[in-house]
Amino acid sequence: MRPRFIAIIIAICFLLISCQQQNTQDDFRGLETNDRNGNSTEEINTGEVADLEEVPTQEQDTPPSPEDEKEEEKLDENVKDDIEKETEEDVETELEELDEETPVEFVNIPFTTDEFIGRWNAISDSFTFENYISTFTFTETENDQYYETDLNHSLLRVYVSSPEQAYQIEIIGKGNTDQHRFSMVTSWWQLLLMMNNSLETHEVDMILNDFHIGANADLSNVVTKPLEINNQVFEVVRTDNSYTLKLSFIE
Repeated sequence: MRPRFIAIIIAICFLLISCQQQNTQDDFRGLETNDRNGNSTEEINTGEVADLEEVPTQEQDTPPSPEDEKEEEKLDENVKDDIEKETEEDVETELEELDEETPVEFVNIPFTTDEFIGRWNAISDSFTFENYISTFTFTETENDQYYETDLNHSLLRVYVSSPEQAYQIEIIGKGNTDQHRFSMVTSWWQLLLMMNNSLETHEVDMILNDFHIGANADLSNVVTKPLEINNQVFEVVRTDNSYTLKLSFIE
């Protein structure tokens, strides 16, 4: 009986030892498995981080601030002003070159500015007048553009709608003294003769008489009356302090 009891106890102890060893092995395998899984997870996470670091981040466009927009508008206005200024300077340069170097051929006058000067001065020489022309100066205002020259106590202007298209000639004077009036009327007479070289000198005198210009350049009874001669209209205009002979061209 006792030996059998001892054998049973030994068998139970053996079983307990075996179970303990089995549990120890299972725990060890579990730890090894966790270790392997942990390492794999770490490698995967590391790989994902690496991939994310390699992807460049895209910068989003930032809308311009009001200050930036104002600065751009200011720059655009400056550029526009510079272009307009350069354009105006180019036009002025071209006009100066035209005025100084190239004689202008007027469409409604059958000769150039140089020929105008030459014909005018030739009449002055023939009749010993003192109102010579040396040169023309181009002038442009807000409403008009014209070629101008100083005569003896008068101004002669050739109005143009373009640098070559003449449409009117004016001789303007105040006529404050007898000498000034005589010189001014002489210029009118000279212009009539030059623009109508088929007329005789006495015929030019008759035209002035039609304007009621008396002897010795008397303008006390002068009247405004348009007179057409060879597709040209002549007219005397009187103001409070000046007299003007206008010559307009009929197209």
